[in-house]
Amino acid sequence: MQFSSPIIQTISERIVDLFGLQFPPNRETELMRAVKNTAFLFGCTDHIDEIRHWLCDKKLSECETRELSEQLTINETYFFREKTALELLSTCVVPAIMAKRNINDYPIRIWSAGCSSGEEAYSIAMWLSENFSEINQQNLQIIATDISPKAVGKALKGEYTEWSFRETDPEIRLKYFLRHENKNQIKANVQKFVTISYLNLAKNCFPSPSTNTENFDIIFCRNVLMYFSPDKIKEVNARFYNSLNSDGWLITSQVELNDDYFGIYQRVHFRNGIYYTKNNTLKTGNNINIKLTTATTERKQLELQKITKNKETKFITNKTKQIDYLPISKNKNVDLQQVVSSTINIETIKALSDKGDYQTAIDKMDMLLRTNNDNADLYYLYANILYETNELERAEQLLIKTLYLNYNHLDAALLMAYSLKQRKLHTQSTRYFKQAMNILTNKPLDNSNMDHFQLFEMVKSEIQTMNTLH
Repeated sequence: MQFSSPIIQTISERIVDLFGLQFPPNRETELMRAVKNTAFLFGCTDHIDEIRHWLCDKKLSECETRELSEQLTINETYFFREKTALELLSTCVVPAIMAKRNINDYPIRIWSAGCSSGEEAYSIAMWLSENFSEINQQNLQIIATDISPKAVGKALKGEYTEWSFRETDPEIRLKYFLRHENKNQIKANVQKFVTISYLNLAKNCFPSPSTNTENFDIIFCRNVLMYFSPDKIKEVNARFYNSLNSDGWLITSQVELNDDYFGIYQRVHFRNGIYYTKNNTLKTGNNINIKLTTATTERKQLELQKITKNKETKFITNKTKQIDYLPISKNKNVDLQQVVSSTINIETIKALSDKGDYQTAIDKMDMLLRTNNDNADLYYLYANILYETNELERAEQLLIKTLYLNYNHLDAALLMAYSLKQRKLHTQSTRYFKQAMNILTNKPLDNSNMDHFQLFEMVKSEIQTMNTLH
């Protein structure tokens, strides 16, 4: 699929250069709506050549740049999202920092990069306050940045609607928020931990003391890089690496894991998540030293560990005592006697799901994904299971991962659309119905193939219905 004109291709490339944001041809309408709306605000007509000249042939003012970023970005988040990452902080990362240095002399520094409207940064502050009595304003510094001026303004104001609390314990909400009319105001004792400012990750402005973006212990950058171009992801990630201390951590969303982008880090498996660190040797609460390998090395090791026969994959087990904090790397000198006698594959998991044994299917899927986390069909199957058990938001996260790995995964796009429709998120649902339509459009439409034809008509009807609900 290509853009409808070379001019729009040029505009798309300019957006990558300005913000790192990648708009593929199937999102041309969305891209041009945002660009045209901004250009109009600054005196342009809707003539495409005039818009191209405004965007591409001159340097945009700071005001123009920020307004354009506002139009292009989506700010949707909530408190305590992907809570396992916060559990990693309190279980492993922060205790290790405290054991290594006096945090009253050298404060813990955390960066919420792409913080949106501030829920992530404030969640970190609340979580650490709950888990460590010694945490105070002098020994914890949280820097929160975003490209959207509107989101930054909301974060500074600290007022939130009910939608931001869908994963928040009621007691935490009562403790850290004040009810004000129809909104909830975060208390000053949480706000004091967080410094909020505008920052464009696509620009070479970090690490730098001028932007307060150096010497971090942890960087959170979740559900941000997935919208960047591959080259920009690598560029931003290299700067993140240089912004971290020698044993620092990078926390991405679980839908953004990719060895090609993050192979310079060590990979660590914690509960059901994978996270990145610069540290080579880690210590658990039981004083067990864990040696890690790089993601690139691990990928080579896993090739040795897989024994494929009739599409069945056997897995190496770790015979040491199971601990909560486990690296997923293995010794590359594979001992075949460690191979589990029973096999796990997609068909096994499908059979369990068909019988309604969803929990066993989920358990086996978690095991399978530990050594095969770049297979779009696996994530789609997992999402299907969660959809059947009505865990819609978890299913949607896995569907995002599926489409990240395979943009043309028709079934994933449709399931995402129907899940969002079920949750009455009509705008987002329409987006994925349109993605499904684009996938179908790029396949030859054979009227003799009723399944294809009926599916095409069904998706078209869904889009028309969704448009009436906006």
